[in-house]
Amino acid sequence: MMDCHRRVENFLSILVKAGALHGRQLTGEERHPLGAALRYFREGAPKHTEDEEQSLFPRLRSLRSPDIKPLLVYPDGLERDHCVADRWHRELNQPGVQWLTVQTLPAAEAGRFRALTRDLAHLYQHHIAVEEQRVFPAVAAKLSADELRLMGEEMEARRGLR
Repeated sequence: MMDCHRRVENFLSILVKAGALHGRQLTGEERHPLGAALRYFREGAPKHTEDEEQSLFPRLRSLRSPDIKPLLVYPDGLERDHCVADRWHRELNQPGVQWLTVQTLPAAEAGRFRALTRDLAHLYQHHIAVEEQRVFPAVAAKLSADELRLMGEEMEARRGLR
């Protein structure tokens, strides 16, 4: 799951850099990464969200250890983050695809694109920190090897690897 976070951070940095271009005409060297980043957030990132919401969070919620109880506040907020990020990515995708197609982006749309990328960067920074510093270590310490293996198999199945 942390590998997915590194991909999110990488592709998000591409979007942030694109936002700083203010909608100007893209060079060939800028088009490919922007297209890849938009595609990742349309196709790849939703699988990571499903990994968390269908495999990780239910297992966290099922743990009955007293030291887990304080962590049970996190999944609801993290799921809200997923909804917000999904909405912002959908909003970002349309002007991003337009930019790739017509080579420039009108000033108003370029400003919104930039604002959305900054908002997403802030949201993901907090979201990833909570998961990696709080949730993942607790779940890894409390789940059995069989449960962790099963969770990995579920993730592979989402990606068509099983």
